[in-house]
Amino acid sequence: MKPPLLRTILATAASLSAGLLAFVTVSAHASQRSAPQHGQLAHTRTVVGMAPLGRGFVRDKITAVGDSVMIDYQDELMRFLPGVSVHAYVGQQFISGLAELQALRASDQLGAIVVVALGTNGPLSPTLMSQLLTTLNGAARIVLVTNYVDRPWQNANNQLILATARTHPHIVVANWAARATRHPGWLYSDHTHLPIDGPGARELAWIIRQAVHRP
Repeated sequence: MKPPLLRTILATAASLSAGLLAFVTVSAHASQRSAPQHGQLAHTRTVVGMAPLGRGFVRDKITAVGDSVMIDYQDELMRFLPGVSVHAYVGQQFISGLAELQALRASDQLGAIVVVALGTNGPLSPTLMSQLLTTLNGAARIVLVTNYVDRPWQNANNQLILATARTHPHIVVANWAARATRHPGWLYSDHTHLPIDGPGARELAWIIRQAVHRP
């Protein structure tokens, strides 16, 4: 039979061990609940510093709207941003892309992060940009992609895109024009479109991915 003092010491030690085990178990369960699932870690990084989410936007979703150039890099974009919803059409004008975004938001299908790659097929204007900002008011992040197109409106479009981003903290620019200027061999002879799955398509998708995940 153990002396009373020894029994007290052993009982105290057992109690402390049980408490420590319970603490470790609860902490482990909490870590499992809070740990991001596969494919969510990068998104967790993007929400830091983002604007509050408005109505009509879907949390943890990315929507991309573009024209035929986006079709060229769509596969790469979906690889770098799994689950992205792409709405790209040949000949798409800015105004039709804007209508697409309005319809998606009205039906609660618009991603909280929106990639806008429009302007290849015509000039932008402050009025159109203002309408875009109104439509996307409440988005967590907007990524605007600069234009690289062999047309006279390219530079004016890009100046408007860059100026808009400078005055709106939740807008990030994916500056494709700057990158493509240094690598003309990435494009077809029209100086606008890209070989599907070629180095230009991969690079354009990658800089959009970087803009989406920028802190």
